[in-house]
Amino acid sequence: MRNIEGAYGTNQNWLATYGETTPFWAARACGVAAATNVLLQEERVTERQAAVRMGAVFRQMKPKWWGMPSMHSWLRHMQKLAHSQGCRLHMSKPHHTDERALRQFIEYSLARGQFVVVLHWWHPIKMLRYHWVTITASNERGLTISSWGKRYTFTWEEWFRRSFHAKYVGLKLIDIL
Repeated sequence: MRNIEGAYGTNQNWLATYGETTPFWAARACGVAAATNVLLQEERVTERQAAVRMGAVFRQMKPKWWGMPSMHSWLRHMQKLAHSQGCRLHMSKPHHTDERALRQFIEYSLARGQFVVVLHWWHPIKMLRYHWVTITASNERGLTISSWGKRYTFTWEEWFRRSFHAKYVGLKLIDIL
C-alpha cells in the first residue's frame, strides 16, 4: 500500500479535515475510503491530494446516513469511477466463505495485485463493526488491513474465527489500451 505522508491508505476523516464534507458524513464514508484506496492504487499522493480524490469519490458514491451497507451498490459505483479514470475494474469474489476458502481467496487475490475490500456488517472486534476495510497483505501469521489511514494486523484466528456477516471482493484497476 502506498504511503500517503506517513499514512497507510486513506483516512475517511480527511474528508472533513480538508473541507470535502462535514464530520457527520465523513464518519459514514468508510466505503468511500476503501474505494479511494483501490482507485489510487500505487500513486504517491499527499494527504491533501488523497482527500481531494476521496471528495470526488464521495460525491459519486455518497453514503446514506447509515453508511453504505450494500456491496452490490458499492461495486456499481466502483465500475463507474474506474471507467471515468479510463480504466476497467477486474473483480473476483469468493465462492465459499469457510475459513480455508476465504484465506485462499485473499492470498490469491493479493498475489495477483488485487486489493481485497471487505464489508463487515458485524464483527466482535469493535473497530471492524459495520465497516469497510482494505486488506493489503497476508502471510502465515495473519493479514494486514488499511483502516482510518493506519495499518492493522490480525491473526487468522482473530479475523476468521470471530468474523461474522462479511462480504469480500478482490479488485484491480486495469488500464484500457
